[in-house]
Amino acid sequence: MKRASGKSNLSIVKDYLEGNRPFIQVSMSGVEELAKRKEGEEWEDSAGKKWKKINGRKVYQPKQSTIVNKEECNICKCDVRFGSRYDKQIWPKSGKCYDCFIEFETLLKYKGLYDSYIKKRDFKNLRGTLLDFKAKLEETIKWCNSDSARKIETLNDTGPLSVELTIEHDNTDRVDVIKRDAEKDLQLVHDRLKDIEIELPTLSTNDAAIKTIEKQLQKKYKKGRDGSFTTIEVLNK
Repeated sequence: MKRASGKSNLSIVKDYLEGNRPFIQVSMSGVEELAKRKEGEEWEDSAGKKWKKINGRKVYQPKQSTIVNKEECNICKCDVRFGSRYDKQIWPKSGKCYDCFIEFETLLKYKGLYDSYIKKRDFKNLRGTLLDFKAKLEETIKWCNSDSARKIETLNDTGPLSVELTIEHDNTDRVDVIKRDAEKDLQLVHDRLKDIEIELPTLSTNDAAIKTIEKQLQKKYKKGRDGSFTTIEVLNK
């Protein structure tokens, strides 16, 4: 099946003379593939998606995963999901509820450990953020270099016969722009990571003293804080 919507015959002929392909290409290969599969058979396609033949139809099988939903203060072990809005703001960055965070940093200031601790912590957090960003950029560039990035595929199931139409759109120019921008950003990330790796060893902190303060607070709040909820693990499968 071919069509060129929104184009006049003159425009279509002009595109052909210029070497362009104005038509959308449609493939019927999915029917032949499904016919070779046995009822109940599972398989994985080139994109890593899993399928199963059920009642003569090709049915997508989502990947199952187990997620441990746990947001626990590493001092008093309270569940910050049931805490205040301040707990929810502080915990992702520190692993502590708001009250434990304030008490911990107050003791660091009292012992003269705060400035060096904060500077080193901020550098480590920045490094972690950049490493995550680097991984995403590398994944983007890898995708841009793949054959599947050069076209957009849309699969349609037409009913009980499970006839699939694969519609392909040329996407080359757009992918080249994405790849070029990602490579520029990746170089900037590499440069900043090099700077951080040089600066981090020069930041001296009394790690033993900081760990001692944390352990003292953990011992103090071994049974939790008054009015706080203990942590709950929620497993999603």
